[in-house]
This record gives sequence, structure tokens and C-alpha cells, in this order.
Amino acid sequence: MPVLSFPLWLFFVSDNLPSLTALRDLYFSCLLLSSITVAIGVALEGPEVIHETRTILLHIQGKGPSWITLVALIGWILVAVGVIGEGIFEALVSQTDTRIAVLNDKRLAGTTTEAGDAKTSASLAKQAADGAVIASGTAKTEAKGAVALARSARQEADAFEGRIVSATDIATKAESHLAEALRRTAEAETALERVKAPRSLTDIPGLLSAMERFRGTSYTFINAFADEDSARLLTLIDEVLQQAGWNRVITPAIGTPSFDVSVRGNVRLTVLGALTNGVRISVDIPVDIDVLRANPKENNPMFINAAEALDIALFASIFPPEGDLKNPPQVATTKGPSQVVRISVGRKP
Repeated sequence: MPVLSFPLWLFFVSDNLPSLTALRDLYFSCLLLSSITVAIGVALEGPEVIHETRTILLHIQGKGPSWITLVALIGWILVAVGVIGEGIFEALVSQTDTRIAVLNDKRLAGTTTEAGDAKTSASLAKQAADGAVIASGTAKTEAKGAVALARSARQEADAFEGRIVSATDIATKAESHLAEALRRTAEAETALERVKAPRSLTDIPGLLSAMERFRGTSYTFINAFADEDSARLLTLIDEVLQQAGWNRVITPAIGTPSFDVSVRGNVRLTVLGALTNGVRISVDIPVDIDVLRANPKENNPMFINAAEALDIALFASIFPPEGDLKNPPQVATTKGPSQVVRISVGRKP
């Protein structure tokens, strides 16, 4: 149908509902206009119908009015145009309606597909939700199991912690016992070393420095234990005092037992045997001890201060130590006129 396809090509629009609706309205308006044209054309043909006979006669004779012929011609043209337009635009309206229907069908199919997809998605969502509920229940069950397991683990941890505390207490007690054993071992080793090691003097330069302040002080050895260790210590003390400028006084050994000790200057000292332990210093004092202690120390006679200094210095210098270094023994005093410092070298404690 060439007549019908030509307007479609001329008025081509895209297949979307607003454009097709507007095109259909346009075609309908044209169809309406064609109908009006037909009506006008029919109306204009009226005079021709009324005067048909006379007009025919007049035309035949060549004497009819020209305006009637013109109006009739125009009416005929309008009728022809209106009829042709009605056919064309009615076809166009029909085709446009068809396109709109097809488009609506497509949209309906798309909507149906989307609805199906939505339904499928909803179904999948429901399945996912059901799966989530199941998973939630499983997770809840597992969580309960985990809580129970955690409680059990906590109980075991508490029990293990208790065992650790108990083991720690045992270890602490063991360490304490070990420390005590080590201390006793050290004391035993010290005691053994004290027993085995011969006595000697340490820090002799310091001892000399302390004794040189009392240069000229007289001293004597009143007794000593009869063994090699005591005799050796006696000679060491004598050597230091000689170097410090003290004066050795030889006193007769009255009583038994007695023995000789070689000292500096190839001198042989005869000393009484002592039964005491350790080195002891003694001295005579001219007044009672209470009176002596009441006086300032610098007012005491030099030999008394020398005896006290010798007692402290020897106690700190003898090794192995003969007692607590913080509590040296006191100088033994007797009331008398002698100004000689007396030294007793007893056996190793």
C-alpha cells in the first residue's frame, strides 16, 4: 500500500509511548479535518443539486452562471480530498494504534518479566532469609556450645591456675630452702676456709698508717697459742708495729708451758702458752674505768688510745675474720701503773 506507507515514512518517530500517542492524536485531528472537509464539500454541492437541471441546461447552452460551476468544482475537490484524507488518516490512526498496542504489549511483557524477576528475587530473598534463620539457629547453637566450652575451659584454666599457684608456692619454698642451703653452704665453706686458711694481715699499708700516729708506744706479747698459725700471726703483728715505730718490750715468761718465737732482728721471744681464742689487747689504766670513760678521749694517755686503735685495726685486718667486723672486742683494762700495751695471740677461732 504505497499511499499508506508514504505518510509513515514522512512522519517517522521512535517507538515510545508519548511520541506515538502524539502522532496518533495528530492523525486523528487530520482524520477529523478530512471529515469536516467532506461535510463542507457536501454542503457546497447543495446548490448544484438544487439547480442541477437548470445548470445542465444552461451549460449546454453556454449561458449558466460561472460562480455556481466554481463552487461545485471546489466542493467536488473538497469531497475528493476529504474522502482520500479519511482513508489515509484512518489507516494511519489504525497503524498508530497498532504500534501503541505493540508497545504496550512490550511494556506489559517487560513489566511481567520484571515482576517475574522481582518474584524470583523475592523467592531467592525468602530462601536466603530462611537460610539466614537456619544459619542463625545454627550459630546460636554453636554459640551455646562455645559458651559451654568456654566455661569448661575457664574451669580448667582456674584449676590449672590453682596448680600453677601451688607449684609456684612449692617453687618459692624450694627456692627459699635452696637459698637457705646455699647460705649454710657458704657459711660452712667460710668456716672451713677459716679452719684451713692460716691467719694473715690484710691492708698492711692502712694498718701501718693507723699505728704510725702512736709512734714510740711500748708493747709486749704476753702469750700465744702453741701452734704454727699463732706463732706466724705473732711475727706479722710484730713486723707491722716495728715498722710503725713502736717499741717492743720483752717481759719474762713466768709460768708454764712456754715456747720461743723468732721475731724481727733474730730475736727469740719466750711466751707463755695461751688457751684463749683470737687476738686480744689489754692495758693498765691509772684510774677507774668509769672515770676514764668520763674524760674526753683526747685527754687520755697516748698508750690507752694506742691500745684502742690497735685493737680496732687488728680486728679489721686479720683474715679470716675472727668475728663480726661491726662489733670488735673491747680492750681489756686493769688498774695499774704499766704503760705497755699487752698483746695476746690465741688460737684461730
